[in-house]
Amino acid sequence: MKRRSILATLFGILVLSFLAMAQSSQMSQSSQGGDEQKLKDMENKWADAAKSGDTSAVNSMLSDKYVSTESDGTMHTKSEALDRMKKAKVSSSAVSDVQVHMIDPNTAIVTGVWTGSGTDADGKPFNATERFTDTFVKEGGQWKAVATESTAVAKKPA
Repeated sequence: MKRRSILATLFGILVLSFLAMAQSSQMSQSSQGGDEQKLKDMENKWADAAKSGDTSAVNSMLSDKYVSTESDGTMHTKSEALDRMKKAKVSSSAVSDVQVHMIDPNTAIVTGVWTGSGTDADGKPFNATERFTDTFVKEGGQWKAVATESTAVAKKPA
């Protein structure tokens, strides 16, 4: 009788452990889904902010360690990128094909295509399509971009 009681208790513990692990896994997956949507929303907000010149919105999305490698090979720190954004006059800015690649709960790579036109910080007109890769990490519980790399998409001949 005592042996049955011990086996029943062990079986109960085992079942509860499996249920707890399944619930934890399910919560982790739904949290990741929420993070993926947050990151996609951030990319859209970033594109909108470029068009409206809202550097404060972009500033809040960037880590102080942020670095950007532009399609022409130049690199910019966070402050340089924000300064260039202030000087630019963007008439159109949109992202598409945004994909989120979760590395772990605190790190994500976001890829996509940015299309925009206007006048850059140097006063030169542009009409560009670029594939981008943004690296995000959680800092203090908030997603922050730490790096961006952009590659110009070649225009196909007509």
